[in-house]
Amino acid sequence: MRLTRHAKLRARERGCQLLSLELIKHFGQFERAPGSAKVWIANRQQRRRILEALKAMQHDFEKPDPLYFIESSDGAVVTIGRRTRKINRR
Repeated sequence: MRLTRHAKLRARERGCQLLSLELIKHFGQFERAPGSAKVWIANRQQRRRILEALKAMQHDFEKPDPLYFIESSDGAVVTIGRRTRKINRR
């Protein structure tokens, strides 16, 4: 997600994490604003789904074997796994 300088400043002032914005965009909804802008919001039910997703993610990161994924040059995720041995770096 690309943020303007103004948005970065507001995020810092309001203690907002970028992941929060991504979650609102994924689980929430938007309303049209004047021009071509969209106002993204998450209602109570959508915020509950976000919290459930965060709890599931917490489970992913509490496991002893780190989660990883491989991304191709065009941005597609090729595979996902858990690291059980050292990754060879060339």
